[in-house]
Amino acid sequence: MNSRIYFGIVAAVLFSSIFATRTLGANPTVIPQTLPADSISNREATLHGTITLNGKPARVAFQIRQAGKKRYVSRTPWQKVVRGQTNVSFSAIVTGLVADTDYEFRAIALVGVAQRRGNQLAFHSETEQPPLTPVATTGAAIDITT
Repeated sequence: MNSRIYFGIVAAVLFSSIFATRTLGANPTVIPQTLPADSISNREATLHGTITLNGKPARVAFQIRQAGKKRYVSRTPWQKVVRGQTNVSFSAIVTGLVADTDYEFRAIALVGVAQRRGNQLAFHSETEQPPLTPVATTGAAIDITT
């Protein structure tokens, strides 16, 4: 390999490493982690996420869509994470689900002006149960007076 090309590559790698460490800190990219949903019913589910902010302020939320759709069209309200927190867990309840349907969701974060997207997970809403037929039973008569 030509020594000039080699020197140029080494210099570029060193510069980018030093620049990233000095300007962005030890954790240059803050990415939320999407965790599995729970409390899933035919109409709602609870979504969970976590993020390591290293003291930075942020806003966090979830995007959700029916599986197979191209775009995320729904988002939970933003939750504010104040400066000074490190490992933050967050959750949101989504309602209005369609019974017996696959959904995809992911945690998102707004750190400064950059929006970060977490990994995508999925869940299946429960099948809607038919209403129970009321059952009435009549007991024996007691304390009868004439």
